[in-house]
Amino acid sequence: MIEIIDDGRGIDLEVIKRKALQKNLLTQQELQGMNDEQIMNILFWPGFSTGEVVTDISGRGVGLDIVYTKISHLNGKVNIKSTLGQGCKLSIQLPVTMATIKAFLVRINNQTFAIPTSAIKTALLIKPKDIFHKEGKETIIVDNRTIPLFKLSSILEMPEQKIYDDKIVVIVIQSEEFQVGFIIDKLIGDQEILHKNLTQPLVRVRNVAGITTLASGDLCLILNVNDLIKSSFKDSIITRRQVVITDDDMQESNTKKNVLVVDDSVTTRILERNILRAAGFNVTIAVNGLDALTKVLSENYDLIVTDVEMPEINGFELTERLKKDEKYKHIPIILVTSLASEVDKKRGYSLGANAYITKGGFDQGELLNTINKLITG
Repeated sequence: MIEIIDDGRGIDLEVIKRKALQKNLLTQQELQGMNDEQIMNILFWPGFSTGEVVTDISGRGVGLDIVYTKISHLNGKVNIKSTLGQGCKLSIQLPVTMATIKAFLVRINNQTFAIPTSAIKTALLIKPKDIFHKEGKETIIVDNRTIPLFKLSSILEMPEQKIYDDKIVVIVIQSEEFQVGFIIDKLIGDQEILHKNLTQPLVRVRNVAGITTLASGDLCLILNVNDLIKSSFKDSIITRRQVVITDDDMQESNTKKNVLVVDDSVTTRILERNILRAAGFNVTIAVNGLDALTKVLSENYDLIVTDVEMPEINGFELTERLKKDEKYKHIPIILVTSLASEVDKKRGYSLGANAYITKGGFDQGELLNTINKLITG
């Protein structure tokens, strides 16, 4: 955090309004609908200046515009606070780390991903006849060495990739002593990218190391190479063990506990769903409280994990309705929300919630331990 503070005369909001009207940037009606902070932010607009005279260093309206643009590209924030007659404070907030890395951009199912160049051993264009099977796995030979081959879309739990006819694009990734080949749709090329870490509650997502913004403005996930290799070998072991499905396997599947995950955020739903599925639960998702009530009517659930702030019916209302119904009041409910005040927590428990977890301190282990305690009693 960088703060620049002066003890001058401050910034007059009336001057900003007058200049905005003179330059036809806003109408009087639009200005009346804006609060003081919004009016202050007009200073960051391209070409805006309160200066009456244009000089070599001021009056052109490019200074603050450049500051705002550059800081935004670094995933930072800039803010101005002023008290008329007392002074002004400019605050610039930047990420702790701003590491740039060389990465290869690859495309799968019309979605672009970045893979650090340092982890890529080679890229190949092969034919279907170059693929053979060894111990039940697809394999290719690279530099006289057999390399296991997987579809990257399958590892990332995406829809099945297209059917390949004559040419197949493969990238070979190396981590320590392991080498694995991944089939992709297209190799776009290398690019220097700015690595941005994931934030709460998505601090740790399997197979994802971070995120970046491409030159096109599109968001692009940066893949975690070590996770990709672990996922590949884990999935291949699971596949070999489940080739033959017995009655015992079916019975074990039927004894899995059913959990309903309710959240209007798609990223949070996917995160919680993947965590619970990996822990062995059958998971159903709902996009809000109304959707959850509909699903509860048609399916039996052993536990519900729900957000609070949602459209239609929020988590508090959902909890209250279910706990008042004799048919559903036995179902444990865990509230996972960004509302962290004691007032909100007390309200959640008073309505019947069995546990209250804040997203700001979200911990995968805490969620699973809480679920296991509630389900096993």
